[in-house]
Amino acid sequence: MKKLILSTILAVFTIGISNAQLTTGEVKYSIEASSTDESMAMATSMMQGSEMSMVFSGEKARTEFNMGSMMSMTVVADGNSDKILMLMGGMMGDIAIPTTTTELEASQDEAETPEVNIELTNDTKNILGYSCKKAILTSEDGVEVIYWYTEEIEVNRTGQRNMNADVPGFPLEFATNQSGLVMSFTATEFSKTLSDKESVLFSTKVPEGYKVMTMKELTSMGM
Repeated sequence: MKKLILSTILAVFTIGISNAQLTTGEVKYSIEASSTDESMAMATSMMQGSEMSMVFSGEKARTEFNMGSMMSMTVVADGNSDKILMLMGGMMGDIAIPTTTTELEASQDEAETPEVNIELTNDTKNILGYSCKKAILTSEDGVEVIYWYTEEIEVNRTGQRNMNADVPGFPLEFATNQSGLVMSFTATEFSKTLSDKESVLFSTKVPEGYKVMTMKELTSMGM
């Protein structure tokens, strides 16, 4: 169950890092998890009150997940230096994974990337005062993502290599359905200013007290 939740989180982080090209901004999302599978009932109840935030400035981005009482995860990406820092907290303790965009792209090249069908619809709705359109993404391995995206927020797509590259806007609401676990993300706040100093938000220095691991070590643990 935890592996499924983590894989869903990492998929969303890919969205966050790849699309984090707003000039300056901060978006906060509420998260709801649900499943018709009774074996997931306890896990989804532990995820109540979960939140995600994305912070952007130029080529830098920070994405944070707080998954209720289960775990937390932060990814800081600095496009100027190619550095990425992943921070995970939970029952395994505090873990830091310093890596680079180059290393992540190399690992993606080694893995088989499923084909994704993208359907852009004419359905619309308003989120936080922005007009949004609906896109449905379905991968050949059965994962479905529904986006409500706005073209009113400009996104720089230079050099992007991710499954939603053909969605022409920034997502203010999206939902994933993977193996019966549905996770819905809805933007609750959007600001064009930052809540803290850039030196704090976008630092790729490993904080004190964190156990440092490599991406290879993390993968060997089944993550």
